[in-house]
Amino acid sequence: MGADQTYAVNTMISVGDLKLVIGTYANASGSTGGAVSTGLAEVFHFESNCMKSQSTTEPLIAISAGVATMTVVDNEDGQWMAIGI
Repeated sequence: MGADQTYAVNTMISVGDLKLVIGTYANASGSTGGAVSTGLAEVFHFESNCMKSQSTTEPLIAISAGVATMTVVDNEDGQWMAIGI
């Protein structure tokens, strides 16, 4: 995550063996994303309601263990959701 991007974990709900984590992210001008530490050991699904497609940037989401790295447009803010264990 760039110095100008922040994120927060707002809610964590257990559903059987899975956990649903919901949070927010904010990017300052010049910031186009970064890593979100979800608090999960392993992320199975990650989504953002505000992520916009960038034809020159692939992938938009990369997941490694419990960290999801997003690429977003400059200065974009939004909410994210992760499902995992």
